[in-house]
Amino acid sequence: MRMPDSPVQYELLGLVRVSRPGQQLIPGPPMQTALLAALLLRTGTWVERADLIRSLWGDAPPSGAHGLVATYAARLRKILEPDRPRRTAPRLLLSRGAAYGLQAAPDDADLWRFHRALTQARRTRDTHPAAARSAYRCALAEWHGHVPLLAVPGPLALVERHRLTGMRLSAQLELAELDVQLGAPGEAAEALEALGAENPHHERLYGLWMLALYREGRTAEALAVYQRIRRSLVRDLGVDPGPILTTLQSRILHAAPAPGSSRAVPGHGWQRSTAEISGPQLPTSTADHRRK
Repeated sequence: MRMPDSPVQYELLGLVRVSRPGQQLIPGPPMQTALLAALLLRTGTWVERADLIRSLWGDAPPSGAHGLVATYAARLRKILEPDRPRRTAPRLLLSRGAAYGLQAAPDDADLWRFHRALTQARRTRDTHPAAARSAYRCALAEWHGHVPLLAVPGPLALVERHRLTGMRLSAQLELAELDVQLGAPGEAAEALEALGAENPHHERLYGLWMLALYREGRTAEALAVYQRIRRSLVRDLGVDPGPILTTLQSRILHAAPAPGSSRAVPGHGWQRSTAEISGPQLPTSTADHRRK
């Protein structure tokens, strides 16, 4: 499908919102909004009605699901193109047989801008970390809420909410790594503190938080963060922190400089970056179900 310029802007990274220049549009009731979201998540392709029905209702659709999809699509056309003359073909929400397609330009949705900036950040983080840092900030600035597709019903929205929330957290942690690497551990520590409250069992996050505090000269706080996640893991999951977190705690304990010391990292081999505590070997949570 060709991607024409569109006067309509879409937001998915929070509440689903639709707007035209100087005008906020109401996408309609929840299931109609879910149809719009399903089409936006597949923009540029034709989506069969049967696939849309599964996206909205799963394996137990109502008996009139085909008619409901057609009704929602017709209503969305009027919302997206309120000035379109009667009996003229729609430009944005198209149909072809039993399939639908939404046409939009690459900059018309916050989700696509987020993906593009995040891809750029990851592509340049090793070679141009300062530029990557700016790209991460641009990507995260596209979010206008903590929960994407907020209040949108249906199995597709549920899966995408989980996926996009994980992508946002990964981007936030990668930005924190760069902040530490580029000499701004205080910024990283502040951001990680807020994330820690939302993710009490996330070992990679807590490891980065500990390292950011340590590099900021806040050794006691770094050790307190370790105790915080240890208590959460033991209390909630019955497991202890993994070996990388315990190693980091040990190195801070035994090699901690006084606040203000030029020595910035604990132990041999930690000077290059935070890679040792942020790579794939460090679990994002206690999904491995270590038992005491």
